[in-house]
Formats: sequence, C-alpha cells, structure tokens
Amino acid sequence: MNISYSSLLKIALPLALGAFVQFLVVLTDNLFLTRVSESAINGAGNGGMMYITAVMLAIGLSSGLQILIARRNGEGNLDEVGSIFGSGMRIAMVLSVALYIIFLLLDRFFFDSIIQSPEILKVMREFLQIRSLGLFVYIPVLMFNSIYIGLAETKVVSYAMIITALLNILFDWLLIFGVGPFPEMQHQGAAFATFIAEIAGLLFILYYTVKRFDHKKYNLWTGLTQRTQGLASRIFKISVPLMVQQVLALATWTTFYFFVEKVGSAELKVSHIVRNSYMLAFVIAMGVNYTTRTVISSLIAEKRQAELGLAMKRLIIINIVGAIILCHGLLLYPEWIALQFYDAGDPGVAMLVRTFRVVFFAILLFTCVSIFLNAVEGSGRTKAGMVIEMISITVYLFVVYQITLVSPQPIHIIWMSDYLYFALMGVFSLLYLWRADWKHHQI
Repeated sequence: MNISYSSLLKIALPLALGAFVQFLVVLTDNLFLTRVSESAINGAGNGGMMYITAVMLAIGLSSGLQILIARRNGEGNLDEVGSIFGSGMRIAMVLSVALYIIFLLLDRFFFDSIIQSPEILKVMREFLQIRSLGLFVYIPVLMFNSIYIGLAETKVVSYAMIITALLNILFDWLLIFGVGPFPEMQHQGAAFATFIAEIAGLLFILYYTVKRFDHKKYNLWTGLTQRTQGLASRIFKISVPLMVQQVLALATWTTFYFFVEKVGSAELKVSHIVRNSYMLAFVIAMGVNYTTRTVISSLIAEKRQAELGLAMKRLIIINIVGAIILCHGLLLYPEWIALQFYDAGDPGVAMLVRTFRVVFFAILLFTCVSIFLNAVEGSGRTKAGMVIEMISITVYLFVVYQITLVSPQPIHIIWMSDYLYFALMGVFSLLYLWRADWKHHQI
C-alpha cells in the first residue's frame, strides 16, 4: 500500500468522480421535480431519504466486506477474498427481501402517522412503491463494490456509477416530463428512471467482473457456491456495527426532515435543497473515507503501524481541499445558487442563502472528523465506531427536537445543530485513537 498523495488520489478520485455524477443525478431530480410541484420534491425527497436509510444496512455490510478484503489482501491471503464475497452476497440477497417486506409494512401501517400533508404522503407512497424495487439491484452492486474498493481497484466502481448516473438523468428527463413517446409520470418517472439505470449499472459490473477482472486469482465464483465455516460470523462481527451505525446516521437525517416538515413546507424545501450541498461535499468525502478504511486496514495487515498517522494526515488534507473546491460557492455566491431553485424575490432565497453559509463550515468540520471515525472502523474496531455514532446522534436528536418541535427556530439556526453532531463525533474518535489499542487489532 503506497500512501503518497498521488497513490491515495489514485484510489479516491475514481470513487469521487462516480459520486460526483451521482450528485448530478440528485441535483437533476430536484431541479426537475421542483418544476413539477413543491409536493413532488418534498414527497419524493422524503421517500428517497427513507430508501437511502434502508440501503445503509447494505452499505454497512459492504463496508465490512471491504475492510476484511483489504486485510486479507494485505496479508497475501487471496483465496479468502472469494469466500468473503460469496458469504456477503448471500447475506445481501436475504437482506434485499427483508427490506422490501419492511417497506410494504411501513406503507400499510406507519406512513399515515408521520406525514401531515396528504399531498406529500401520496407522492411519497407512489415514489417508494417503485423505488423499493431497486433493493434487488443496488444491493448486489454494493457487494461487487466491496471487492474493488477493498483491493484498491476503484476505476470499475466509478465506471458503473457514471453509467448509472447518466442513464438516470436521461430517463429522468424522458419520464418526469413525458418527452416524445414516453409517458409523463412526474415523481413516479423519477423512481422508474433510477431503477432502469441501476439495472444497467449491475449489468456493466457483472460484465466487467466476468470479462476483465482476474476472478480466478481470488476464487470469486467458487466463493458464491461454497461456504467457509465461521466466515459468516466474522463478517457479521465486523459488519453489523457498521450496518447499525449507517442506518442510525441516515435514520437520524430522515428524522430531521420529518421534524422540519412540521416546522413548515418552505423550511422543508430549503432543507432538501441544502441536502444537495452535503451530497456535493460527499463527492470527495465518500472517495476519501472509503480509501481511509482500505488504507488503514492494509497498513495494519502489512505491519506498518508507524505510517498510520501520516496516512491520516494526508487523507485529511485531500478531504479539506476537495471540499473547498467543490463547495466554495455556498460561501462566495450563495445567492446565484439559490436562484436556480427559486424565482427572484421569493422569501426562500434569503432562507436558503443563510443556511448555505451555515452548512459550508459544517462541511469543513465533517471532512476532518470523518477521517478519524473511518480510521477507527478501518482498524476493525467497528463496535467502537458504532458507539461513537450513537452517542453523537442521541445528543444531536435531542437538540434538533428542541429547536424544531418544542421551540421552532429559523431554518439556518436548525442546521447549526450539525456543528454539535460533527464536533462530538470528532472528539470521541480522537479520544479513542489516542487511548485505545487499535493499531494491532486482528480481524
């Protein structure tokens, strides 16, 4: 594992490029749905947050596989890579079915009690009925991603993301507005567009794995059909804390939007637009955070503990510089960005500008603390990462509840709660890295 800046960027940038195109998809969705109606963007936005929250379970599983694969690759134990992938894929398929059933149950028994607006509720239901089909496509893609990210061969992941994203944008335009022979489906068209694009992404990564990847070297297909005694329990030991952590983080963000919906529809629209700012920051952060886990796990496997601090320092610098490059507009020209979503003179412009400025500094804080947390997890100490996340979330939700439902504040004040969340996460992660024995942890 080479930890020079150029080598770290070689791993992180393909992931960041793919994430950037994914950001364009979300931005396009919001721009298109904004032109349909406020209920369309709010309902589809809420439905999308619920879907992403569920998918976080699979992302946690994929992250656990990534850490294990990076460790085995660093140790030179290549045969076990296929076994880890096969066990992970079997778990993933069971997870897909379970999550789909949960969405059906939530639709029947829960949604009525959490959404006040009948229009938003109708849109969210119709959106999720289609969007939830993607569970059977996107979750397997995540399992393939774990192989390539764990082995630090990230270009194929970016290719799959780009193909998925470009097709998503194309079918968004065709199906939301009904261009040519395509029907006008509005928010349902956005859901169908993503489903079609995800199928294309899965087909591409399957083709690449069969035709271009050295799957025999890692016994990839053998791992799908043969079980290794005790491997599933090791995967769960690493992955379950990550799965819980990922779901808690996104469930918290989803809960935040439900709280804001009760403050007002205008505040909810601002918040969904602000979410794009974080998505843009995550373009670089996602690539660097996944890289952090692979680098930390690989260095420990290679017994290069003395280089862990230097690797983290370089990853933090890459993260901060990338975030400033991508998100500087939130501080320097927020009015121009706001006018892409609102007409001139709309009160929402001022609300959004104030919130953008708050979020810019929260993003910079996140780019630092995320490296610390991912270093903890990359070492295999995923339970510690989960505990850090849970403590931070508990305090965060209490504060958000107070400033939305108990004593409602302006939306830019509400978004300041992110400072508290990220600061707590950073302090606890640093304390753990300082005091705990994580540099020699075996998995």
